[in-house]
Amino acid sequence: MNEVYNEAIALLKTAIKDGVESTAIYQLLGKVYQQIGLNRLAREHYLKGLELAKAETNLEGLAMTQAGLAITNGIVGNENEDKFLQFYLED
Repeated sequence: MNEVYNEAIALLKTAIKDGVESTAIYQLLGKVYQQIGLNRLAREHYLKGLELAKAETNLEGLAMTQAGLAITNGIVGNENEDKFLQFYLED
């Protein structure tokens, strides 16, 4: 199973290095990191996904990324992150 996650991470990181900037890539990378327990990396990628979703006015991407970030924050237990997210979304 780890091979599948490693391959997914490698493919998504390659897309980013190749200049592909999309909400979906960052949301998926966040989800993969979350699934393998790397929640701080997941949060980092979810936040980038939120930034892109907001810029793209991508409501579906925004909702999916927010959901993943909320789960990650619950696991990490970072209440300040939730406050930051609320502030960020109001901007």
